[in-house]
Amino acid sequence: MQMEFNEQGGCRRALKVSFEAEEVSAKYAEVSAEYVKYGRVNGFRPGHAPAAMIRRQYAKQIDKDVHDQLFGEGYRGALAKHEFVHVADIDFHEDKVADGQPWSFTLVMEVAPVLDAAAYPYKGLPLDAKKIDIADAAVTEAIDRFLKNSATYQDAEPGSAVAADDIVSLDFDATLDGHPLAEGLTEDEARGLASGKNYFVRASEGPSPIPGLGPKLVGLAIDAPATVEVAFPDDFRVEALRGKTASYAVTVRKIRRAVPRAMDEAFFKEMGVADEAAFRARVRDSLEHEATEAEAHRLETAMEDALLAKADFDLPEAEVERVKNRIVYRIVDENVRRGIPEEVLRGKLDEINASAAEGAKRSLRLEYLYRAIAKAEKLSVSNHEVRALLAARGPDTNATLKRMAKEAKSTEDAVMEDLRNTMLHSKVGAFLLKNAAWSGDGAEALRKFMGAEPDDAGAKKA
Repeated sequence: MQMEFNEQGGCRRALKVSFEAEEVSAKYAEVSAEYVKYGRVNGFRPGHAPAAMIRRQYAKQIDKDVHDQLFGEGYRGALAKHEFVHVADIDFHEDKVADGQPWSFTLVMEVAPVLDAAAYPYKGLPLDAKKIDIADAAVTEAIDRFLKNSATYQDAEPGSAVAADDIVSLDFDATLDGHPLAEGLTEDEARGLASGKNYFVRASEGPSPIPGLGPKLVGLAIDAPATVEVAFPDDFRVEALRGKTASYAVTVRKIRRAVPRAMDEAFFKEMGVADEAAFRARVRDSLEHEATEAEAHRLETAMEDALLAKADFDLPEAEVERVKNRIVYRIVDENVRRGIPEEVLRGKLDEINASAAEGAKRSLRLEYLYRAIAKAEKLSVSNHEVRALLAARGPDTNATLKRMAKEAKSTEDAVMEDLRNTMLHSKVGAFLLKNAAWSGDGAEALRKFMGAEPDDAGAKKA
């Protein structure tokens, strides 16, 4: 058996394996002997039929077995010699297998990059941690926001004018260039845009079926007819209205005004605190936790950026495409759920694809670097650890595994491997954080929060 394993640029490799005619004939003899021993031919007991008869009757099966065994030997031999990780097939060519003839196959494939972790300095990555300090004004703002969000709504007095953030019930009729807005629109397109009775709008900035209408209602009085102009954006969901301005004849019928909740004895009792000072302390703790989580996320990203700074190695194109497509699907799905029109998303598809491609490359480079670091530092995840994670998600680990495989439309082995990779990624991340070069006023607190204190920290404190 002869073997060639050649680079074709990037992560692409061409494997050619050739067998001499004598090797092919020897394999035919070996496989045929098994069929002679166990093959069945009418009129003969197993193992007693003439070899030539057996070979004629089982010719196709023998050809297939010889082919499969030769391919397996060639591929396994190449894998043992060159130690590659096969990621994707690009092209395949083979000769027709025949007794007494040489046989070869050529497989063009993409392989995983082989990395030496030492080439990418991963210890001492710089992390400058900011001190978390919550100002009194931020606590007050958070409390005001909480009280506003938990407000009750009451009808405003007759003759009142609309104020910012009121909920307004109004009647309206819209025109475009002097004609009813409904003209030229389908029934579905016109619904909620062309006319309405007791139509509710919040008098504030923010998403609205009629874009920008809310703020224009501020100052209008109950039962006082008025006209406001509404400019439709260029990416509006109704194509016929994009970039156009319509006139809305509106009459406010009712105003519902928020009455912020009072911080009284009943409020403190419901919140489970003694007084305002205790409530402010709780809000401050919550804000500190949110800010600490945000800073921890920033530091993790900074650590990854530092690791990736010199990581410009080639990636398998097929794998980049696979991860990119997964990211695109997630982005599109999230935007559809937010109500972004399909035609708007189609117009931004090039931008989405470009962003997803960069995200895929970043994700894969980190994955390969983390694997190399895990190998260098002898970090691993045992089956027991994976099973413990499954046990934390449900009392019956086998049932949990089956459910996860069904939800992912995958196999149980694949789910186990995904969990193992996720856990290994976390272990490597924790290792990098522990061995980073920490600085900044918030270093001690953030190291503790992120579980990145040095292993001898406890001994030093003692």
